[in-house]
Parts: sequence; structure tokens; C-alpha cells
Amino acid sequence: MKKLNILFSLILITSQLFAQRNDIAVKINVSTSNYTGSLQNGAWSPDNQKIMCTNWAGGYNQLPANIFIIDLSNNSITEMTTDGESNVNMPGQTWSVATNKILFSSEHNGNGDQAHIMSPSDAPGTAVKITPFTDRMCWEPGFSPDGEYIVYEAHYVNNDQVGVIETYKIDNTQNPVTLTDSTTVNAKQPTWSPLGDKIAYQVFDGNVWNIWTMNIDGSNKQNITGTDAGDKTDATFSPNGEWIVYSSNNGALNYANIFIKNLTTGQLLQVTDYPNGYDGAPSWGTNNKIIFESTVGEPDTSSGATLWTIDAPINGTVGIESITGNNNSSIYPNPAKDFITIELKNMLQNETKISIYNLQGELMINKTAKSEKVNIDISSLPEGVYFVKIINDKGIKSLKIIKQ
Repeated sequence: MKKLNILFSLILITSQLFAQRNDIAVKINVSTSNYTGSLQNGAWSPDNQKIMCTNWAGGYNQLPANIFIIDLSNNSITEMTTDGESNVNMPGQTWSVATNKILFSSEHNGNGDQAHIMSPSDAPGTAVKITPFTDRMCWEPGFSPDGEYIVYEAHYVNNDQVGVIETYKIDNTQNPVTLTDSTTVNAKQPTWSPLGDKIAYQVFDGNVWNIWTMNIDGSNKQNITGTDAGDKTDATFSPNGEWIVYSSNNGALNYANIFIKNLTTGQLLQVTDYPNGYDGAPSWGTNNKIIFESTVGEPDTSSGATLWTIDAPINGTVGIESITGNNNSSIYPNPAKDFITIELKNMLQNETKISIYNLQGELMINKTAKSEKVNIDISSLPEGVYFVKIINDKGIKSLKIIKQ
């Protein structure tokens, strides 16, 4: 008996050492009596008080899969789906700030995986299918910031091994817009920037995964992580749209950990430090905390993932008060033909720049604001959609206008 006790103690000590983290991440302690398998793809609620995730009951990425909402006040679970029909959400923009709806893919209503939407207060099994396609499956969907569109990874039935990024208007009044094509070897896991102007996605090329960004019309595609080592996957944006957060082994780690990279300066920072385990599928909340899934060792051979949070090493929320606060700036009329008026309200500072960009990212108009009400002549602009960015020491605000 003594030998067995000693052996058990050695196994326990070895297991604890193997699972030891070198960071300050905190586990979401959901009782295992309330679920089986793996918790993955955490996504923050708009108030950061709840988390949506996927429960793979059979283990890591193993069916059946259902959508859970975890209440952080008591770590209780609400099951939003119960049929196990490949109900899978993604990290990032899958709980809409604008509409308070949640979004996920599911096989529940046939035709392969399609995008479904529901309210967090709805009864289980009442999600509505919003992609009515029979020629393609729609994986890994995410909301636009205004909640009117989704972006997803399309897999056509005649070439279902290749992912193509598309956007689609939820009310079904417009045809899908294809943003990548077959010349991209495989495009996966798109996510919309909270600023509304860019989409991040991952591409497999040259035997490595890299994170790319593009404008929302598919133009200006840029490889953001091409100069960094290792596979880079599972990217989402910081709340202010200035950083991406993703999973990578950086070419030197035993397993993938969480990294962030600045889209302007290229600054790269490691967020988690877990030498003997995997961290992935991160989401960055407006509370400046990053939630991610974690396993001991390789995820595919693990007993399943758990959810953890960690403070972001930089403030990725700078400027979002002016974006989401009660004193938002406004533009009118919108749509407009000749002139627009921008009311800055509490955003006016000595150096407040107003810049208007087209969907290709080209600067069309640049102006310095000298009063809280600014009139801008847009009569020379071609008809179309434009982004207005207001930039000063308080942060960045992005607004969309339509030129008629």
C-alpha cells in the first residue's frame, strides 16, 4: 500500500509540474458536474459579465457540440442549444454589442453547417438560420460591429476543402460578397474589426499559417505575421482595432501560446506563458482582459480544454469610450449627397483630425476640426460607402457614411 501511495504522489506531483503556468492567467472555474468534455472559443458578452463558448462534449473538437453561456457572477451554465448538431461559435465578434444577439454555425436545420442567430434570453433550440444556402456551408461566422452583416468561411459543395471568406447581410436583402478566391490556398476564421473597416483571417501558404487583414470589400490584403516564425491562428482584434491577438508557438515554443501584434507598428508581445500546454482561440474584451482556451500538452490528445482569462499587457481599449459611450459623435445627413455635418460633442481637442477613407483604404479627405460642429464638402466623392475616422488624444472613432 505504501508503494502505491508513493507512486500516486509522484504521479500527482509530476502532473502538477507539467500543468504549471508561468503567467498570471486565471481559470474560469465552471463545475465539471455541469458538463462533460471541452470548453472552447470563449467570446465576451457586451458587458463582459458573461461568456459564450462551445462545449465539445466528446473531448477537444469532438462531437456532440453545443453553445453555452457562462455567467461569471456564479460560473453557472445556460445551454443555448441541446441537440449537439455541430453548434459551434467562434471567439471575437460573435456576441453583438449593437443587437445583443449571439451567432454560431450549426447543422440543426440541414444543408450542412449554416449560420444561426438568437438572443441570449431565448429558449434552447429556437435559433434562426440566417444563411439559406444549399451550395455551400458557412463556418466560423462573426458579426459586423453594427450587427447588420456577418462574415464567414464558405465551403462550396464542389470544393469543400478550400475556405473562401464571404460577407452577407443578415436581412437577406443582398447577395453574398466573396472577398477571397481559389488563388488563396485556404482562407479561414474571419473576424470583423470593432472599428468596422477591416477583416482579419488566416491563410495557409508556404506550409505555414499566417494572419492577414483586408478591407471589408476584399481589397488591400496584407500579410500581418509573415515575418514571424511558426504557425499563427485564431486571430481576433483588440477592442480599439489597433492590435490582433492570436495563438502561435512563435517558432520556438513547445506549444502555441497567446500573442498580440500592433497593426501599425508591428510590435509583438507574448501574453501567456505556458511551457507545457497549449493556449488558443483568444477574445479581447472591453474590460481589457483576454479569454482563451487551454489544454495540458497538445489539444488533440488532451482530455479537453478549459477557459482562462488574463489581463492584456497593453491597453487595447484606448479610445473605445468615445466609440461606445453615451456621448457619441454623430454624422448627418447619412446618406448624403453634397455636405455632411459632424458633431464632435465631447471629442473636440486641439488636435482633432477627421479623415475620410474609401473602401480601398485610400485617404479621400483630411481635415482638422476647430469646433464641435464640422461641415465637410463631399460632393466630389464618387457614390459609395466611406469610413470617417476621428482621431485625437482621446482615441479613435470610426463612423460609416454613404455618398449618394
